[in-house]
Amino acid sequence: MSLLSYIFSTILLSWMGIGAYLLLRQFRPSFLSRRIVLWLVLTVSLVLPLTPPFTQTNYRHITVQQDAKASEGKTFISPVPVGATSVQDFCHCAKPHAGDVILYQTSLVYDFLLRHQLVLLALLTGFGFLLTLRIFVQLGRLMVQTRRHAAEWLEIDGKQVRIVRDMPGLSAASLRLGGKYIFWSESLDQMPALDQQAVLLHEYSHIRQANSWEKIFLAVLQLIWWVNPVFYFISKELELLSEYAADAYAVSHTGGRKHYAGLLLRMKTGEAFAPLQFFKGSRLRHRVETILQTKPAPKMHLATATLLWIALVLPGQLLAKAIVKEQLQDIEVYEFLKERNTETGQVQFCRKCTYEVWQNCYEEPVEECEE
Repeated sequence: MSLLSYIFSTILLSWMGIGAYLLLRQFRPSFLSRRIVLWLVLTVSLVLPLTPPFTQTNYRHITVQQDAKASEGKTFISPVPVGATSVQDFCHCAKPHAGDVILYQTSLVYDFLLRHQLVLLALLTGFGFLLTLRIFVQLGRLMVQTRRHAAEWLEIDGKQVRIVRDMPGLSAASLRLGGKYIFWSESLDQMPALDQQAVLLHEYSHIRQANSWEKIFLAVLQLIWWVNPVFYFISKELELLSEYAADAYAVSHTGGRKHYAGLLLRMKTGEAFAPLQFFKGSRLRHRVETILQTKPAPKMHLATATLLWIALVLPGQLLAKAIVKEQLQDIEVYEFLKERNTETGQVQFCRKCTYEVWQNCYEEPVEECEE
């Protein structure tokens, strides 16, 4: 269950992280701050489940054996006698109360997870692999066509960029992979020089932000997170923030907010290929409203936004850790009780003694728990 539990842990942590991000967004942090916080959500969600607080209860299969000794009229079990058929035989307590008795009942969910964990893992990785393979095949074809259509070098903001002209199906786009490329269609040559400059600056901003590498990383992450709704929210949010930043970069170099907003409306196109950042109409209304804002909204800087996000997310991360450990513990205890029930038919177990056995044989394995 290790990989499945890791995936479950990362998904749960991502939900907690995005919840804190949505609260943080109400304080109007800057676009850069929001992007950094989203990357913190990704990093914490993927890395934290690999740390000891999440991994110290890894499952270990055991086979119990009988080792009983009498003392003061009580039977002590280390850990459980094989022949036990009742709660009294299982337990070293004098008389467990009714509330301390676990009644074993078959769980279809746990049985399904334990019986088909390899199949589930294969399905998760297989479907994610197909999604990832698809985008990399498209990316490879794009790189071949890029080399074929690359036409000339152009200096933008003091940097050299390769112009790729008349790529089939593309109008204006950018790619940073094995070089810096801006895709340019023949129809854009008919626009006024100021409009052409705005388009070039917008696309160059995407190159500066390394959005192509960002898209590639998200494509790889989809391998394990394709079932996670938060993944699609983060992808769309990062895309929108990169468009905001590119719009702001173009406006800062051309100066005309209204002119640029009108150009943006005229340039509206369809959906983009994943590794490319198109000059398109994704959430167009929000982008135009942001461009036309005459009174700057209050912006929270990166350091403040990061500290606030950590403060907001910390309770959620602790809750996620507790949920993950509890779920893994429940599965391990259930499997132990299932084995005992199969061997002896026992259905009643002392809760205190059961968890003592689990702690000794699963959480902190000891020699007498193994054959």
